[in-house]
Amino acid sequence: MTTEWQGDAGRPFRRFLSKVPEITAYFWIVRILISVVAGAVRDTRDLTLTTAGAIVALLIALAVQLRAQRYVPARYWLVMLLAGVVATLLIDTAVENLEIPPAITALGLALALAGTGAAWYRRERSLSLHTIDTPQREGFYWLAVLLAFALGAAVVPYAAVGALTGGILLVIGLVLRSVLVFWVAFVATGPVGGALGELVNPPLAAAVALGVITAVVAYLTVSHTDAPIRPLRMAQR
Repeated sequence: MTTEWQGDAGRPFRRFLSKVPEITAYFWIVRILISVVAGAVRDTRDLTLTTAGAIVALLIALAVQLRAQRYVPARYWLVMLLAGVVATLLIDTAVENLEIPPAITALGLALALAGTGAAWYRRERSLSLHTIDTPQREGFYWLAVLLAFALGAAVVPYAAVGALTGGILLVIGLVLRSVLVFWVAFVATGPVGGALGELVNPPLAAAVALGVITAVVAYLTVSHTDAPIRPLRMAQR
């Protein structure tokens, strides 16, 4: 298995223009906490109204993100947060209102995610997470993110297995830095957040999670720790 993120990682200028962060421990911390927030939102009384509002907010935030020219932590993570919330709410709608079995939902989402990856590679000849620097690549990226969030939410009922699997894959992903492992870990860490949210009162857990997310994003904004240019500078030392 490759130890790079594949594709255009050796093209410094494209890497500099990438609109997504480098995958660090901070990425996984915020990703897990987003599932904690989403898990609390899914308990809303008016599921339809909340889902509609979240979708509108996501579309607005995504439009701003797509028009941007560079990676900005606050803008990027706002889209991530809203994508996680929308995906979770849509899963609840499918399971509760449409009565689609969770297993069928998960299988459909897994196939959709695999199909997105195949279409992405066929169109761009790369699945590199270092060079999300064109509208097409960013479109594929955010579609994959939404599907991965949804798949993670769909397997939350199996939180114990998912949490263990997610933890193992997270370590493997940090070591091997493989595209495939990244997306599998992205899905599997969904139940990790779901399990954490259930340990305490969900609204309280969500409030704490939002506070930590805000602090981490503020730190990333100031430190540029996950900026796309940082690995390039390190490679030049």
